[in-house]
Amino acid sequence: MEKFLRFCLELIGLVVLGVIVLTGLAVVEQYVYRLLGVRNVSWSFAQVANLLLFYVIYRSKWQFPGWFKSEKNTNPLSKGLVSWLIGISILFLIVEAV
Repeated sequence: MEKFLRFCLELIGLVVLGVIVLTGLAVVEQYVYRLLGVRNVSWSFAQVANLLLFYVIYRSKWQFPGWFKSEKNTNPLSKGLVSWLIGISILFLIVEAV
């Protein structure tokens, strides 16, 4: 029962962090796109880019000091994978602005 409660707390924390981070990224992107004069933005690539960035941040920094200790996936993402995911996110944000 205790493990289930810890899992629920971790899931609630994930959702709260996701809402805060994804909203913050969207606000910053809207501001930057407005400064660049981009008018017609569909936000589809930007949403995927934001989800990738959130995944990288969560798996690299926030997953392991949480309440739920899992026997699986205790290793953070490799530096190569982090570089690729961040690069793809930046590419998606550039494509969205074009």
